[in-house]
Amino acid sequence: MFDATGEAVLFYLAARGHHADVGGITPGSMPPGSTRITEEGALSEGFRIVASGRFRESAIHAWLTAGPHPARNPAQNLADLRAQIAANARGVAGLRRLVEQYSLPTVRAYMDHVQDHAEEAIRRAIARLSDGACAVPWILEP
Repeated sequence: MFDATGEAVLFYLAARGHHADVGGITPGSMPPGSTRITEEGALSEGFRIVASGRFRESAIHAWLTAGPHPARNPAQNLADLRAQIAANARGVAGLRRLVEQYSLPTVRAYMDHVQDHAEEAIRRAIARLSDGACAVPWILEP
């Protein structure tokens, strides 16, 4: 979320989602028989899905349907991405209302409190764990 000038970032928002299928050698995500990353579906090193306020549907569709194992239902992927964008837009609207009602410093202070509380809760949870062993030791090998 940017400030009123569109210059400074005030907050970062994210909408996490699981896309049921982005291609690959088998339907679903992360095919267990994959031996190469190209077998897991559409690949991206980073892809801008909205530019200048416009959803880049044609470019996204081209990306999803390219490669040796393209997405099986790109229309569903496009709808999922639109939903994630809408969720972020809703979050921005809510944050703007909070800032308008309580001020930016107050909202930031409460966000910091939430993060500090989450950190402390995780530290307490980790402190209660006992040492163990990795069930799949090959994960730890270089």
